[in-house]
Amino acid sequence: MNAVPRLVLLCDDASAKIAPVSADCQIDECGVPAVGRCRNCSRAFCVTHQGRVLGGPVYVDRCEPCTTQDVQRRRDHDEQFGPSFVHSGRARTVLATAGVPTVEIHTVEQHLKVTRLTLRVKKQWTTSAPFGHGWLLGDLLWQYNAGGPGGGSDNIEHCLTALLRDPVPDKNGVIESGLVRVAEDADRGGYILLKSSYASFSYGSDSGWSGVAAKVRQLAG
Repeated sequence: MNAVPRLVLLCDDASAKIAPVSADCQIDECGVPAVGRCRNCSRAFCVTHQGRVLGGPVYVDRCEPCTTQDVQRRRDHDEQFGPSFVHSGRARTVLATAGVPTVEIHTVEQHLKVTRLTLRVKKQWTTSAPFGHGWLLGDLLWQYNAGGPGGGSDNIEHCLTALLRDPVPDKNGVIESGLVRVAEDADRGGYILLKSSYASFSYGSDSGWSGVAAKVRQLAG
């Protein structure tokens, strides 16, 4: 797996004072007095050519060209292995183009009928409804609270995960990426959507977004 280039923030204030360097700016033959030296390329840089991210940090040890290259590397990595690969729809395009088959996903609801006075269960039954189709990615790490926001314990475990072909709103417990937890339905066939309003894909884990990208490419061949 490709390593993610890291940006080290040394200063987040554009007005911070930086120790002067006894050299002139070497970026694009600028020639004005330098305020720092780049840790990447060792070239001296002035305030104009100091590394900074638009709307973000300013770096005391990075020149503007090296900072721009690092930002672009991170963006490229995100598009290939990060959340953008899924959110942008590229993962779905890769799977669809390769002809990877989808599976049917449905919801299952349990219904109870109780007596009015004793509240004893008089009848119980289940119904199912189509939910959509998706590609099975295999086991990925999820975090969820079985007791909801007011109680219960956090569970972190690997769950069978599918990427929905056509994402649906979050009202059904589906995160914006279209990744859902599913379980094989031995009775009806297809797969059951495991709904939980408090479940979230553990993207910070080793099997996070890079794991999704790896599984998509593995399926696509």
